[in-house]
Amino acid sequence: MNQAIINQIKQYNQTIINLYQLGQYEQAIIFAQQTCDLAKSYSLTNEPIYAYSLNLLAILYKSMGRYEQALPLSQQVLEIVGKSLGTDHPEYANCLNNLALLYESMGQYEQALPLHQQALEISGKILGTEHHDYAGSLNNLAGLYKSMGQYEQALPLHQQALKIIGKSLGTDHPDYATCLNNLSVLHKSMGQYEQALPLSLQALEIRGKSLGTDHPGYATSLNNLAALYRSMGRYEQALPLFQQALEIHGKSLGTDHPNYALFLNNLALLYTATNRPEEALKLMQEAADIDLKTISTIFSISTDKQRINYLAKNYHIVETFLSLVFQHFPNSPEAVQSAYNLILRRKAIATETAILQKIALLSQQYAHLAPKLQQWQQIRQQLAKRCFDIPTPEQLPYYQQEIKSLEQQAENLERELNIPELNLEKELQNADFRTIALELPQGTTLIEFFRFNNYNFPAIPANGDAASFPPRYLAFILPAQAPEQLTMIDLGEAEPIDKLVKEFRESVENPRGLSVAVFKKKEDISPKIELSKLIFDKIEPYLTQELIICPDGELNCLPFEILPTDKGSYLMDEYRCNFLNVGRDILRFKAKIPAKVTYPLVIANPDYNLASPENTPSTAENEEKFPFKPSLRNLATSRQGQIFNSLPGTEIEGEKIAKRITEND
Repeated sequence: MNQAIINQIKQYNQTIINLYQLGQYEQAIIFAQQTCDLAKSYSLTNEPIYAYSLNLLAILYKSMGRYEQALPLSQQVLEIVGKSLGTDHPEYANCLNNLALLYESMGQYEQALPLHQQALEISGKILGTEHHDYAGSLNNLAGLYKSMGQYEQALPLHQQALKIIGKSLGTDHPDYATCLNNLSVLHKSMGQYEQALPLSLQALEIRGKSLGTDHPGYATSLNNLAALYRSMGRYEQALPLFQQALEIHGKSLGTDHPNYALFLNNLALLYTATNRPEEALKLMQEAADIDLKTISTIFSISTDKQRINYLAKNYHIVETFLSLVFQHFPNSPEAVQSAYNLILRRKAIATETAILQKIALLSQQYAHLAPKLQQWQQIRQQLAKRCFDIPTPEQLPYYQQEIKSLEQQAENLERELNIPELNLEKELQNADFRTIALELPQGTTLIEFFRFNNYNFPAIPANGDAASFPPRYLAFILPAQAPEQLTMIDLGEAEPIDKLVKEFRESVENPRGLSVAVFKKKEDISPKIELSKLIFDKIEPYLTQELIICPDGELNCLPFEILPTDKGSYLMDEYRCNFLNVGRDILRFKAKIPAKVTYPLVIANPDYNLASPENTPSTAENEEKFPFKPSLRNLATSRQGQIFNSLPGTEIEGEKIAKRITEND
């Protein structure tokens, strides 16, 4: 082994660290790439020195928000270090921490938690509980607990980390400022604003002195202090800090970084609270475009479950945008168009990604992945079957272990089936209200329902103000071939609508196998007309006889066709109702899917009783044996206590459809 080359790589690594600490990430990335190439040229790819350089490159990619490039490098580093230094080495703990932080940035908390815990255990055993690396692991684990909303678990860890770093590195060190900053953010999340403020001020001062006032870390401290001031109603102090943070971050990390979008949204919230909605709307629109890039990146390297979790974590951004338009621009065509475009690019995109992935996997380009796809499908089928089995108490531990094992196998295969070249961003950008309107069949009207939490912009959390008003439903009405006629209509608060939807479902039964619903009692009809009025009275003037309905929230469970009208008829007597998940799906009608054409299969009148009564323990028996969760049979046959009866009318319908298909064959 050439020691001179190793020494040279060590010097290069130190240069990369210096550039990183100065916030010069782009320059550091170039240097790190060259250093890794140098190590490769001397066949050092299995050595710790190469892993160290690769780790620096992964950290830089993460810092720049380039997660799809950082993830495989972080995983490779962990493997190399584990083999070369062992899994009980401090450097292995460091690699675990870095991979966990990357998962956390992507919203994948379940993947991050065991890695943080393992890193903490290794650091404690090898370095001792007074070492600054142990404190770093404490701080990272506490940060994850905070992100997961487990504040009580996070607090003592943050406090312990701060104490250790102060002793080992000093109270003027950047890492001490990081601990102060994180503890301040936690106190703010817990509503302890007076405790958070001095910590945030101290962190800002230390970072300014140790890192410089043009460093991304300094920008983060500015943003956090500004957010704290905003929560306390001290808007005049918050404004210049938000603006300065945005400027520094844009210069140091670029204007397409995920944190830049976060800073834009924070400033937009302040603008709205101070009656500057026009400026706020521009910032939110810019942030939405950046978020789309981030989502596309993360979704290309995530499993379906991880995508859903990420969307849930960040969905409030969409709701904030809709709240701004609803409260300040309900009659602005441009603002309404922007709001609907955002819905088209966010609603049901986990499903969109899965479809794009499936189409890609069926193409010749990824034919080599076909065996893994088949294996994944088999495991999913096996998992679905096992989930509906009911184990005895003796079988339960093995059963749970088997389910967990199958889920893990499926997730591992999903990761292997990920395709970075999905072009999700391009697909979603193509989905705008104009394109949708021009693709709608002549004479149809698209109704896009959207349920959202209505954000309370002037709220001051420190005064106990509620963060949001009651949730509401909006309806976006888009006529075919007329994009300029897009209309947003407020349907009112969601709670009364949701309540009536649930009551409506409970009141409808089909005992005779008829295709038309029958109400239990005549007096039941009045509340159902009320529901119909709440949903359709405001939008009826805009409708044509052919409707494409995209429901949301509790409306997903509403059989629209059998809504009664005040004329004594049903909705299906006056309109033809078609359904989509989201208006964007209309664009898929012309898409060509590279799959073999098979003979049609019609499935109707499913039996929701997954096991015969004589072979299935009663609900009460299951609850007694397994008091910690409802019976699997009950989960399969009910929704919040609602039992799904058979639908014999669909069998008649299915037979007629099958006959027509056969006749036209």
